[in-house]
Parts: sequence; structure tokens; C-alpha cells
Amino acid sequence: MSRGWVGRSVTDTLLAFGKPVYSKNEYVTNIMMHCFITDTYSGRFFDYLFQYYRIDLERDISGFQDMDLEYICESIVNPYSKRKQLLSEYAAMSIRAAREYCKDIILKTLKMIDCSFWDEEYNEQYLTGRLARRFEEWKEQSEFYQSEKRKSRKVIINDKCNRQFRKPHLECDFEAGKFSIILPTQMIPVSATDELPVVKWFVVSRKKWDFQCYLSDGYSGYKTDEIRIWLDPEDIFQKYVFLLFTNDVLLRSFVWDEKKAQFFVENGRWVAGEHIEPGRLFAFVSADSYIKSEALMYEGKEFGLKYYELNLHDHDFVHVQGEENYYVGKIPAPGLSDNYKIMGITISLDEQALDTIPVYSKFPELIVEVEEGQYRGTAVIANGTVNKLAQVEFVDVHAGKTSDKKYYFIFTEKLQGIHKGYNKILVDYPNSQKRLFVE
Repeated sequence: MSRGWVGRSVTDTLLAFGKPVYSKNEYVTNIMMHCFITDTYSGRFFDYLFQYYRIDLERDISGFQDMDLEYICESIVNPYSKRKQLLSEYAAMSIRAAREYCKDIILKTLKMIDCSFWDEEYNEQYLTGRLARRFEEWKEQSEFYQSEKRKSRKVIINDKCNRQFRKPHLECDFEAGKFSIILPTQMIPVSATDELPVVKWFVVSRKKWDFQCYLSDGYSGYKTDEIRIWLDPEDIFQKYVFLLFTNDVLLRSFVWDEKKAQFFVENGRWVAGEHIEPGRLFAFVSADSYIKSEALMYEGKEFGLKYYELNLHDHDFVHVQGEENYYVGKIPAPGLSDNYKIMGITISLDEQALDTIPVYSKFPELIVEVEEGQYRGTAVIANGTVNKLAQVEFVDVHAGKTSDKKYYFIFTEKLQGIHKGYNKILVDYPNSQKRLFVE
């Protein structure tokens, strides 16, 4: 079997599936541009990302965003980029041909670098196959990686305790009673000229600010300094627009919508409502709103604002009047919740039945996933009695910022037709064959 035949077959296959090729007759190039990282260049690729992780990300990927992946891709493609010599031309060609695939490889590699550096376990979502094997080899053979890891163990490092942000964020100084916005370090790509770019932040709200950034060398480009903006307490609820310009060209933009509540943890770190976690939580609320939650410990006034303290556990709800409801922890799959389930005890109504029925000490919530247009027509049928979803008692939680789906936590003890003992509940969706049945 000739190499020409293999190359021609691969090229024909790529063309047949609508994949980009460099040239119909450039067989090797066509194959290589769909590999992204070859074995020969894998060590250099890991070196490149480790240096980016160490210098630009400061050994913390907790605040890593899609814009960081885009920045890395642009740095690899950019002919003027620093350290480009570490990677082959095929890497840049691969990004042009299959950008999302390459971003996925970069993200998985950075996660493996992070886990390895901090001696944490990988999971099944990281690299597999050939690149996973090359990564394990690189870890053992890279003297620089091993040296950096040894040095990190000789000193007390706080990096893992302080979450790094890539987007603007709030901070609360509880001791001083002050709030501030942090404009975090941003990665700035290298331009075709040798001159430093002029980088400016513009911040627009009820007030306006502009700042020229001091630049320092990063690994793959330049880094801006961090900038702090002090706020009046009532301004933490306002809408903000953040614009980052390089040489009068918009590089990035961020928008905060107006909020009814802002959440912080004990060290003053800001937490979005969608990401609240178990533990102590401190909330400041606008004058026209309030918070309801079973986790509420204290309610009063601090720094001239409504103030709440909560002790949250998994499955708790936080209701902000005039805003969304927030759920603590991962939203369970549709069906009966595990709350009040008696573990290890089930019943069966039929000796031949393979499925068993769980037993609860109290009526559990029923979690129902509903598209926005299905809300009015969805029926919850308890033991043959029909309840309209719009008329039952529930707590609703959005599936995500960009999703139209909502999860409804229905209080089953309030359903018409429910009773103590054995119950059957059917959820019937309008204009759909989808059904949810629980016992």
C-alpha cells in the first residue's frame, strides 16, 4: 500500500465530509492539519501551555473562560505572537480548520496540567488516548515542570485559596465597610509593530470611568495591571458596561445587569447567585427587595444596606424578591428528590416486578423540567387527579442564563389527589410524547 494512496484516500474522505484541506495534492499537509498536535511536537505543546498556565494564569484556572481559549488560539495563529516557534505550523492550520476541536484539546490539557501540578485526580473528561500518554511522559521527563513543582512545595502558596477572575468582579471589605469593582488582569495580544499597544478600560454606569493600563510581559503577549474602583454601597446593584480597548479598537466587553441582591463569602469574594455553594453566605439587598430562605440566620442593616446572613446546605433555596430563585448544589435529574428518602428500604407491589418503589419519611419534592412554552399546558396527575402546573405550589429555578428551560420543584404534599401511602404521579406535557412517571 503506497503512501500516495493513503494520502489520497484521506484527502478524498475529508472532501467528501466537507472538511477543509490545504490543497488536493498536499496529502501530508492535509493529514497534519487535522491532527492539531503530533507526537513530535507534543512536548513543546505541553511546555507552551504550562508556561501560559504558570505566568499568564498564575497557576489557577478556576476563573478560566472561553475568551481565554480564544486568546490562546489567536496567539497560536498570530504570526507575530511570542513563543510561536515552540509549535508547528500545522497547529495554526488545525485551529483554522477545526477551532472548537482545538479549543477542547487546549482546555482538557490545561485541566490536566492544573490537576497534576496540585496533585489532584484527573477525571474522565480530560485527555485520553495518544495525547494522554504523551502528557504522562512529558510530566516525568520535563525538568522545568518538575523543578517548578518542587519549588511550589517549599513555600506556603495561597494561590489555590484565592479564586482568580478573568472578568470584572465585586469585592467587599467587611472590616472597612467598603465595596469595590476589580478590573482584573487581561491578556493583550502582540501586534505587528514593536511598539507597546495603548490599552484603556472604559466603565459606564450612573458614573463613568476610564483608565489607561500599565502593561507587563506575559508569556504569550502582554498583561494589564489590576485596577480597583471604589463604589458607594448603593451602586453595587447598578447596571455596568465594561469596555477594553487596544489602540482604539474594542478588544473585549462585559455587561452586568441591574441586580436586586449581591452575594459574598466570608473573605469578601463575590459570588453570582447561580453559583452559590454550601457554607456561610452574606447578602446585600436593594431597598425594594428582600430574601426568603430556610437557611436564613440573621437579617439587619450593614453599611446602609439591607443585610442577610445564611448558612447554606445542598438542596437549599434562596428566593430574592423581584429576581430569580437560586438552588444550592447541582439540580437533580427530573423525578422525585432524594430528600426524606429512607435509604436501603424499598417496596414492591408485585413479586415479579424488577423495579422497586422508594420509601420516604415525608413527601418529597417532584422535580419537573419544562420548556418556556409548555408551562401553561403541563399537567401533574396524582393518582388520577389532574393538577395544572400553573396552579400548584412550587419553586422554579432557571436551568442556566442562556436556557429557556426551568426546573419546577413541586411540593407533592400540596397536590390534589395525593395521600399518605402509595402514590402514582404522571407529568403530561402539551404537544409532546414526553412523559414523567414516578411512584
